[in-house]
Amino acid sequence: MAMTYNEDQSMLRDSARDFMKTEAPVAHLRKYRDMDCKDGFSHDLWKQFAEMGFTGILIPEADGGLGMG
Repeated sequence: MAMTYNEDQSMLRDSARDFMKTEAPVAHLRKYRDMDCKDGFSHDLWKQFAEMGFTGILIPEADGGLGMG
């Protein structure tokens, strides 16, 4: 089954793709895996991710999120 996106979903996909491509390429993520980081991720990267609003995707708009399910 083909998945089609509405305009908001397409913009979100493109923003997330561009962010990950520039800020967290696979080599960046592997670095945290390979150094046995107890958290397994970059806190600075997560902060940027949150500032872009990605952490609010599943939160209803009434509660300050994006309400995208």
